[in-house]
Amino acid sequence: MFDILLRGGVVIALTAGAYFLTRMLLARFALPLLRRSRPAWAAPVERSRLLMLTALLAAVLTLGVALGLLAYGYPQLTELVRLLDTAVGIGILALMLSTMASIGLAIYEQQPLAKEVPLKGFVQLIQGGIFLIGALMIVAVFLGVPALYSFAA
Repeated sequence: MFDILLRGGVVIALTAGAYFLTRMLLARFALPLLRRSRPAWAAPVERSRLLMLTALLAAVLTLGVALGLLAYGYPQLTELVRLLDTAVGIGILALMLSTMASIGLAIYEQQPLAKEVPLKGFVQLIQGGIFLIGALMIVAVFLGVPALYSFAA
């Protein structure tokens, strides 16, 4: 029993460390670089939740890798956590893609052409498609079906 608690603690520590390290590196290096190179793009990126979602994705990927620590002797627990990890990773990736589309729209709306050619409806359609595909992939993961089979007619 102590063994699983120790391994779980190490996995949680690695996952939390990956989240906070990614968040710190993005805030310390990526945002200042973006402010210097593209100041008009920096404001929409800072207002969005893209940095948090990127750090969460890094934490989920770290959790998936660190599950090897739990694999020895506890295969059922490992499969359950790997299943949840995959579903959460797909959800975070869908949210990241949707947020990137919103950031792209915010940057586009700063251009003079945006008043003549609005793209808000098109971006919302793309975001809906991203969420639909993400939801189908999450359901496919829970059902144990390969994601490509769920899109085949």
